[in-house]
Amino acid sequence: MKANYTAFIFIGSMLLLALLFIPNIFGQQKNRAETAWDWVLKNKAVLIDVRTPEEFKSGHLDNAVNLPLDRIADMIKTSYPDTSTPIVLYCRSGNRSQQAYGILKSLGYTQIFNGGGYQELLSVKPAK
Repeated sequence: MKANYTAFIFIGSMLLLALLFIPNIFGQQKNRAETAWDWVLKNKAVLIDVRTPEEFKSGHLDNAVNLPLDRIADMIKTSYPDTSTPIVLYCRSGNRSQQAYGILKSLGYTQIFNGGGYQELLSVKPAK
């Protein structure tokens, strides 16, 4: 009986691992930066950089709008009053953009995506 239970656990664990790795084997899973660019190109999503104005001035993505994390709740309704506007957020590492995601979600925005970090997005930026 114990051998059957051990075999059941082993087989179940192997199936679970296979399910986790199958998307990567077939190249079906995109990273967040690639997904962000899909949003921008296919859904015409707005790029919002939530870094500080100083960070934004030091370099930002083309057509990005700077709405710093500490001001995004106040600025978003003026800039993009339609809560169904597709929005891709980014920052330096993806942390502040995740916080901004939560803020926008709480304000009723429905089409938002955390694109991660600036360099991460630049590394997979599609050619024009």
